[in-house]
Amino acid sequence: MAKRRGEINPLGNTFGSHEAEKRDAKSRIPNLFKQLSSQIEISGEDVTEYLKQHFGVESIGKTSHWQLASGKEASFTEMVLDHTQLKNDTEVNFDINGREQALLNEESVADLDSLTYQQFHPAVARYNNGKIEILDGSRRRAWFLFHKHDGYRVLVTRDELALEDAKNLAKQLQSAKEHNLFEIGQQCLAMQKHNPALKQAELAKLHNCSQAKISRALKAASVDIRLIQLYPIAGELSIADYDLLFKVMKRYQDTLNDEITRIQEVLAVQLDGVEVHEHKEIISQTLKASLSSERPNKPAVVTSTLRSFESKDMFARKKESNRAVSFEFGRIKKDVLKEIESSVQAILAQHYQD
Repeated sequence: MAKRRGEINPLGNTFGSHEAEKRDAKSRIPNLFKQLSSQIEISGEDVTEYLKQHFGVESIGKTSHWQLASGKEASFTEMVLDHTQLKNDTEVNFDINGREQALLNEESVADLDSLTYQQFHPAVARYNNGKIEILDGSRRRAWFLFHKHDGYRVLVTRDELALEDAKNLAKQLQSAKEHNLFEIGQQCLAMQKHNPALKQAELAKLHNCSQAKISRALKAASVDIRLIQLYPIAGELSIADYDLLFKVMKRYQDTLNDEITRIQEVLAVQLDGVEVHEHKEIISQTLKASLSSERPNKPAVVTSTLRSFESKDMFARKKESNRAVSFEFGRIKKDVLKEIESSVQAILAQHYQD
């Protein structure tokens, strides 16, 4: 009887049958692994212990059990993420982590370049709404993302963590790099948002620092983050630096967008080819020069009357600057206003098609 095509001889003596069996077995492994993981999880057994007992594996997915501030216990299992997983599956919540991600760049995490060879301490995270939320290790996360590096080690828990437990855990673990003044100020603002009754003295106790530092931190937190981002390493900014940024922000409050763009263009030329450690001084000098320059004139607004009325409370006027035109009406009947609005819409529709 003829053998069906593609059928592997059970005796294993067909030409090439050994290689075919290897390929077939290899193709089945991923599905078998998924089934095994699923069944272990359903059975309630510990994955690490199962792998150790049946396969002799001890170094993959080790689980640690930590007691939280509330007294509850949580289990953390180690995972290793590649660049794509790190980019798509992880997130950082400032209210929990306290590290402003917008201020992290390649220069500010350059002190972590040893991660090229080894990550000595895994990050710590929790599963939250389908994402891996990093509680500690956001700077390491940033380094791996900037360098498109694989192998980010992280201890992850699937146990539900209360908000305060998550915050306390993050605070206990974060000892590698002190938070900058802006971040401390933002943390204080977040606390006051949840509890408006919190005073600076109480915030100082919670952060284990002086009340004067809290006051400076709150002032730093009010600075436009785009000004802070002019510097390569926000963690190096002093109180005097934040005072300078605050003055620039206050002076150019009406034209800050334009001034930041102008400063960025100036710095692009001045910093070209200059070592990063020299950037801070050049940037500060540029900002000081910005303060000493002539105060920019506010764009003039011309107001003209569209119609005069007997009543002083009634008005119809137009305000025009070099950027915008607005029409203002006071004490005008609602049906008249509806007619005006309809006329404007009709004219716009006539000249601007969707």
